[in-house]
Amino acid sequence: MRLAVGARLVAGILLFAGIAGCGRESPKDAIARVSNPKYSAAGDSQQQIGQITLPPNESRAADTIAMLRTDANLGNPKAACRLAIELDTCRRSVIYKEFLEGVDGQQEHSVEMTDILSVDPIQSARRSLARLERHCESISDSDYANAFTYQKNAAARSPELMRWLVASPALNRNEFLSSLEEWSEYKALAENYVQKAIRDADSDNYFTLLFIYQPKSELSRAIPFAVDDEGMFVALVELGTRNRVRLPPRIIEVSNKLKVRPSVLASAQEKLRLLDMYGWGRKGIEAPTEKSSHAVPDKSLCVQI
Repeated sequence: MRLAVGARLVAGILLFAGIAGCGRESPKDAIARVSNPKYSAAGDSQQQIGQITLPPNESRAADTIAMLRTDANLGNPKAACRLAIELDTCRRSVIYKEFLEGVDGQQEHSVEMTDILSVDPIQSARRSLARLERHCESISDSDYANAFTYQKNAAARSPELMRWLVASPALNRNEFLSSLEEWSEYKALAENYVQKAIRDADSDNYFTLLFIYQPKSELSRAIPFAVDDEGMFVALVELGTRNRVRLPPRIIEVSNKLKVRPSVLASAQEKLRLLDMYGWGRKGIEAPTEKSSHAVPDKSLCVQI
């Protein structure tokens, strides 16, 4: 029981640390980027749409929003990208604050966590959260209400941002009924993403697809969008096994359990042939290391759009 609690805390803290450290940039890099003529307003009107000066990553979120809101509302992809990342990061800070408050009630975590990570991750996470809360001060509810629109507009220009949108939409799951239109848009975008990701055989999409096809009866789903197709799930696990990807033991266990059923095995073999036809058999798939399929993208990505 203690080990299970420790493992959950490790996962939560590592994910929190990844978000808290998102998009850090040295002042030197910021100056070089802002002074680069490539990002000046020169050029014809078609080129100028993306050519705005983005604030340094260290700028307070409220200041960044005030500076970029007009451009983002006009559809500028760089501005929309930056605001989507800022707002989603700040929204998540509330979730991790609740997580850390829950940790305070557990007396056993410090020794276990220190043994696992050789540091005190709870204290480190609290310091990161304090910095993040200062960064996110004074953001209005109306700005949060626009987060998904900004994310959607930015994702239209970047495959990495579309993968992020599908894995982690900038929507409040506790307000589903009041956001039915946005959730409907999300569903349509996610369906299109899945079809395209399978056809394109882009190995960067492998883990997102695997999580989407996880059977809800056996595994918890972190991604809001899900496809119930046990045959495809087993086929994706087999694909990872072929590539010697270190998959979580529970995922392999569930796949082996499903393969016992002849109908699922036949479907998996058919789906595996389909994946091979699209070129997945020729792709090298690696387990994610520092970049998780659920992580908030680095702010520097917005410069590249």
